[in-house]
Amino acid sequence: MSTDDNHPETSDQTTRLKTMAKRLKAWQTLLAAVIGGLATLVAAIVALHDGKGSEQVIPVVLASPTPSVLVTVIPDPGTVTLFGAPRAYLGPDCEECVTGILFAGRYPVQCKYQGRLHKGPEGHNHWWLLIEREDLSDIWVSAYHLKYHGDNEAKYDDGSEIPLCTF
Repeated sequence: MSTDDNHPETSDQTTRLKTMAKRLKAWQTLLAAVIGGLATLVAAIVALHDGKGSEQVIPVVLASPTPSVLVTVIPDPGTVTLFGAPRAYLGPDCEECVTGILFAGRYPVQCKYQGRLHKGPEGHNHWWLLIEREDLSDIWVSAYHLKYHGDNEAKYDDGSEIPLCTF
């Protein structure tokens, strides 16, 4: 017979302490994530508002099948016009990560990434575009669906180059 069997109140206290320790660990993990997110946000704001009026690069953490993917993007994106009904993905290299379908139209693009090849009746393209959406998470769309450009091209509607995403 163990010592705890002789003292039920000691066993109850041990169980309560273990439960409290688990809860404390969960709160510590949550707090660390919040602080990390705030630190990233503050760094982005400081980088954007450097007081010199120059265009700054902002780090953005994306919702992605690969946790903690860090992408550097330009704050004011250009726009592209998409044709058809392109599928939207969580990441450029995740064919199973379809999040929906976009309507044909104009969209702001942050950057491009060379990923898996997309083929169709209109040609092919290996460039993927990071599309910025105001109230929703950012998504990836194949540059195959660019209305004004050809195979393996990824440019804004005005013909200027879309910057590369950096991971």
